[in-house]
Amino acid sequence: MAGTATGWDTLEVIQTQAQIWASLAIPGAGAELTLYTDGTPDATANPSAKHLGHTAEGASLLVKPSYNEFSVDESPAPFKRNVGGMEIAIAANLVQIEDFDLAELLLPGVATQSAPSGKKKLTFGLKAVTYTSIAIIWPRETDSTKFGAFHIYRAANDEGLAAEFGRTKMAGAPVSFKGHAITSRATADQYGAYWIQT
Repeated sequence: MAGTATGWDTLEVIQTQAQIWASLAIPGAGAELTLYTDGTPDATANPSAKHLGHTAEGASLLVKPSYNEFSVDESPAPFKRNVGGMEIAIAANLVQIEDFDLAELLLPGVATQSAPSGKKKLTFGLKAVTYTSIAIIWPRETDSTKFGAFHIYRAANDEGLAAEFGRTKMAGAPVSFKGHAITSRATADQYGAYWIQT
């Protein structure tokens, strides 16, 4: 008999600067977000890509299914479960809020940008909700020429635009881009993808 191999591997621990990109192209079935050699979205494949700038404390990702559980009278424990819902999100505290392209992106269905003489301006009202394709991209610690990505194909910010101003702090805006299904895709690939280059 032999022991079982442990899974301790410090090279699998992510501790690096991640960048958030929005307005990305949605890859076709079986494909991934196209990156340039420097880890940024390839400009040809992603001509509208928007970098969301500095964050106060980096970014976070979430993939959280919820389950329906089924029980029978003859057993005190559930005997079966299926997926009842799905939450997928990218969150951060963005600090470059005088970027009006960013501010408009944070208010889907509400904000409209314009440029009157000598100004940049957002007006608030109702319009169709627009979604964005958003990703966190980071260099791999084991090889800085390889990258990882967490990509949500279709998302909208759920947090609006809220910021506090003060002389001794940055005016950051907490955001949470929540994913929405693209139902025309295969059922196992409707929300997004998490991958690393090897």
